[in-house]
Amino acid sequence: MKKTNITPTVFISYSWTSAKHEEWVINLAGRLRKDGVDAFIDKWRLKPGHDRFAFMEQMIGSNDIHKVLVVCDKGYKEKADQRIGGVGVETQVISKNIYTRVHQEKFIPVISERGENGEEFVPSFMASLIYIDLSNVNCYEAGYKQLLYAIFETAEHEEPELGNIPDYIINKKPGLKEDIHISEKNQGIQTGEYYEPIFISDDTSHKHSIKNVSLTAFLPNQYDLGSCLVSFVMKEISGCMFTLHGENLIHTFFYGLNTPARDCKRRFLVGFDEKINRYIVQFPHNRFYLNLDEVEELCNIVDELFPYYIKSMRKYRPAKSSNIANVKDLHDWVLGIQSFYNVHDTITLAVDVKNAYEALKLAIFRSKLSDDVFGYISMKLILKGLTKDNACLKISEHQNTLSKGFRHNGEVDMILRSLVVLLRDCRSLLSLDEIKEIIALLQIFEDTKDLFDFNEH
Repeated sequence: MKKTNITPTVFISYSWTSAKHEEWVINLAGRLRKDGVDAFIDKWRLKPGHDRFAFMEQMIGSNDIHKVLVVCDKGYKEKADQRIGGVGVETQVISKNIYTRVHQEKFIPVISERGENGEEFVPSFMASLIYIDLSNVNCYEAGYKQLLYAIFETAEHEEPELGNIPDYIINKKPGLKEDIHISEKNQGIQTGEYYEPIFISDDTSHKHSIKNVSLTAFLPNQYDLGSCLVSFVMKEISGCMFTLHGENLIHTFFYGLNTPARDCKRRFLVGFDEKINRYIVQFPHNRFYLNLDEVEELCNIVDELFPYYIKSMRKYRPAKSSNIANVKDLHDWVLGIQSFYNVHDTITLAVDVKNAYEALKLAIFRSKLSDDVFGYISMKLILKGLTKDNACLKISEHQNTLSKGFRHNGEVDMILRSLVVLLRDCRSLLSLDEIKEIIALLQIFEDTKDLFDFNEH
């Protein structure tokens, strides 16, 4: 039979788990073709010299592909959850469509095997989708019939059409007649398209949609730094699908964290076009315009991702601060953070800089300042009229100016340098509780350091 306009085209995604599994997939594809479905697998279309990953991404994202069957066995689930190899590439593309609810019905999980206890090997990103069960001979034929119904977008049992409300009901319910009239009058008026508000976060993934912006992230694990998919409801950019992974995710998203959109201190905000009153947004290989509401939504979603990203990262890179037991340990810990801020050229929220000063002030208050150490501190800090007697007072006065905005990291570097020298050269009477207080005040700096260091491992 030749291909016609009603012939559905189906790409079958699977893992090269074993020769036996590949044969199972080939037999399924062959049977579908006999039943009028233009089904194919990578081996039938890929030629020497082709980019395998680019081919898979094109097949999954192409509008010419009506359905994508995801054959789920143990091997596929493991590679998808860990985002390894070709299956990992497919996971990035498919999950964007599933999580943003765009053409969700295009992707059909097909169970080819089960575990010893009957559990399905469905990847985490597809766990909420209804699957087709072809895992054994007892359910294969019924499942295959369901699969054909799904591919041809029909059903064995059609839903009856919706009829009219009986007159005796309308007459008994005051106001119903007017509601029906208004409803009929409004038919044909197109309402705005918005994302449904969603917030779902667990140990492996993070999903957050507001009105115009949707973000789906796979959080860090023992295999990689995680990835993130961003989409927008605006029609002119809704087809813009981009993925941030590893270094791109960290440097693009978390630079200028929590700063107001109007300041354009985030790496993805490159300017403001006054002629059209729009912000210029730049992501890898994508540049477009967003209005203030859309930019603020994007910034809020990114800011709320950060603590979940850090929490997931900490499972594989525990905080060194958890092992600090004395002043020497505290010194070594602060020194490690300071070494990072010496070279990390970015900005820090004023409220966090205020906390760094608070940590320094506490250490000064509980230490005996020598002339050499005070001379070093007064040279490093940007405070005028500093003396041994008024150091804490002058720091407090400066702190009162740091409730809003952000500061360059050069100021953070100077504060941490002063704290390092103070802890190293002065007799400190800090108690364990005070040490813990300093750690809490500087925790964001350790998180930031470890985040960028984590990116390099």
